[in-house]
Amino acid sequence: MTGILNRRSREKMIERVLNNKVSGMICLVDCDKFKSINDTYGHMAGDEVIVAIAHTLQKSCRDKDVAMRLGGDEFALFIPGVTERKCANAFFKRLFENLKQIQIESIKDHPIIMSLGLAFMMEKKN
Repeated sequence: MTGILNRRSREKMIERVLNNKVSGMICLVDCDKFKSINDTYGHMAGDEVIVAIAHTLQKSCRDKDVAMRLGGDEFALFIPGVTERKCANAFFKRLFENLKQIQIESIKDHPIIMSLGLAFMMEKKN
């Protein structure tokens, strides 16, 4: 539905990252109060929101970055090579600017509110 990685692909990607000890940033992204969109505007509108978020996440990423849907209104991103706050901030600025641009006619002026958490994954050096 979203055009981004699903659970099976995600598990393979995570396994590859762990095996290759790739440093980078992992982000968990959630659409807050998504249930209210489904309850108020219907599941078709909710699907439009999920697809728009998925496309926006992908658009905000570079070719080597990985955007995936975890399920429901939850997504994850892996941004290889980003291990410093300055680079992360630049990415999040671009991401949130892109998310603000989402316009979905069927939900009128209902805001799409996103929250996220992140962690830096760094190769351990001996």
